Amino acid sequence: MKDPLNDFEGRIDDFLLYLDTAFQAKPWSVNEERRELLLNSHDIFQVPFLEPIPDYKKSDITTKEGLNPCLPDDEDFNEVFNECMRRGLLSTLPEGANLYQHQTDMVERVLKNDEHGVVTSGTGSGKTEAFLMPILYHIFKELYEEGEKHPAPKRDPRSYDWWMKRGDVADDEHYNPDIEEHQERYHESKKSAHVSINKSEEPARERTPGMRALIIYPMNALVEDQMRRLRLALDSKEMHNLYEEKFNGYKPRIARYSGATIGGTKEPADGSESNEKEKVKNKDERIGIRFVTIYICLLSRCMKL
Repeated sequence: MKDPLNDFEGRIDDFLLYLDTAFQAKPWSVNEERRELLLNSHDIFQVPFLEPIPDYKKSDITTKEGLNPCLPDDEDFNEVFNECMRRGLLSTLPEGANLYQHQTDMVERVLKNDEHGVVTSGTGSGKTEAFLMPILYHIFKELYEEGEKHPAPKRDPRSYDWWMKRGDVADDEHYNPDIEEHQERYHESKKSAHVSINKSEEPARERTPGMRALIIYPMNALVEDQMRRLRLALDSKEMHNLYEEKFNGYKPRIARYSGATIGGTKEPADGSESNEKEKVKNKDERIGIRFVTIYICLLSRCMKL
């Protein structure tokens, strides 16, 4: 942030513009009077406090040259992995940007030295990239090896039905003539007609199903930005093109599971509201116990290192 004071004033103007747009009053003079009152009352902001923070130490490794010095000896795949980073996770960085030292140290520690690692750093220091790069390396390597050994998977013809609807042109290459009957049949049975776009019509050629990585967050609010990063790293148009070019069509799958995720619930036997509340309470307690247990296990593990 090169000009924090102007940035602070700009955020105030943005918020006032939002109020004028979402809660517009007539005549316009009412909006102007409200804006003036808010600016003079300091109800929507306080005097800013600035804390200068030194820039984090940078390494000699750039996105253009790649992470080869930190990676295991696998020249062919390492070039593929570097391209994955440039098109996906690190695509928002300027071309040829230097990575932070703690990022490259994490990659080298986990991938080259085969050791566990813990990243503790300030806000905006690239912690997400630091812990995601080793995870993505293993996932992409598995996809790469599958693509080298097996032919491209043939997609299930129903895997594109989920975004089709009445009125879609019938000459679409993914259009199934009986799509409406198919969707209505599942709707009547109260089951989802969705078929994953990753599902193959030849199960024998599918990769062994299973979870490759589990990322745990204490609050849903922290997940939103991380999901944006994961979609950028795994599910962008550029990455899908790369899967076809380098992985022979094999693609990873990502999903988010939280207490608000649809599915896996049952109605109370007698339909009573009290039983429903008790079920939710017990569910919350189980989730709490699980998270605390994981936290204690990780903490005790770190204290032994």
